[in-house]
Amino acid sequence: MGRATRADVARLAGVSLATVSHVMNGHAERLGFAPATAERVRAAAAEVGYVPRASARTLRYQRSRVVAVVVPDRSHALRLPVVNEILIGAMDRARSLGYFVLPVPVDQDPGQALVHALGDVDLAGAVCRPEDLDDATRRILLKAEVPVAWVRTGEPAVPAPGAVSLGVDEQVGVRAVLAATDLEGTRRPVHLTGPGPLWSRGRAFLERLAGARVVRADGWLIEDGLAAMTALLEKGAPDLLFGANDQLAAGAVLAARQHGVRVPEDLQVIGFGDATQSVSQALGLSTVTWPVAELGALAVQAVIDGGRKGLCRTLGTSPRVRTTTRPRGRSPRG
Repeated sequence: MGRATRADVARLAGVSLATVSHVMNGHAERLGFAPATAERVRAAAAEVGYVPRASARTLRYQRSRVVAVVVPDRSHALRLPVVNEILIGAMDRARSLGYFVLPVPVDQDPGQALVHALGDVDLAGAVCRPEDLDDATRRILLKAEVPVAWVRTGEPAVPAPGAVSLGVDEQVGVRAVLAATDLEGTRRPVHLTGPGPLWSRGRAFLERLAGARVVRADGWLIEDGLAAMTALLEKGAPDLLFGANDQLAAGAVLAARQHGVRVPEDLQVIGFGDATQSVSQALGLSTVTWPVAELGALAVQAVIDGGRKGLCRTLGTSPRVRTTTRPRGRSPRG
């Protein structure tokens, strides 16, 4: 199916091509169109999936040198390593190829956010996490014929007809770091995670330590891990903690030290992400690499290459053993 046109909208709404142009370009009120007419045109555009091309309005980005990277529009989202790493990887690759990255924040109405982006900029492609978009928004991208790369930061890639699909196998790295850790004598394992569903990395931990307790922090940042661990210590300290990201794990290490709990002698702590230039490295946190920057770079490359339809690739994770765990075979108490 080809991209919907103004003629499709005009035919469905029963108006002229000029009326469609004026309404879709935001001039209906200034030109005195009846509200009912404007609403009928917008409804028809939504039904056929019409999005006006920016290049038709002689805007500065007529050569399609812009790749949209959809990010969650939440107050703390850009502070999360996963969002930053994707953007950094995407921007570095785009810049090397003479392109630009346009972050498009979406939240309550992702479809409207993307319609605005598509109307203002003639996009060369879009990089999106499936969990950030609803089905209606995905259809908007499909009808607009924008090359799309779906990036799954927490699961292996799933084939996506007509689009690029990239993913990450979190579990292989978690299993490897656990295999390198002395688990003998572990009695009180805890998986510390944030709000939302249990990620694949957590499921791998629970498969290895079936009796582990799942504790949810109020957020995903260091202060959230610190607060959650402080509450845990008041009820009895765990002897092994796996944080769903490095920031939660780092907060747990800080809380343990504040309460006189020795790491790793009394408590082993494992994180996830291996975020660069973070407090987790300063703490010597054992963790798992998470190639989200590479994921962002590959996604941008793929859409610039025209979508490389049918590409389906999963990146692996690997252990990064430092000082907050004991190597396998070492005595549990130093």
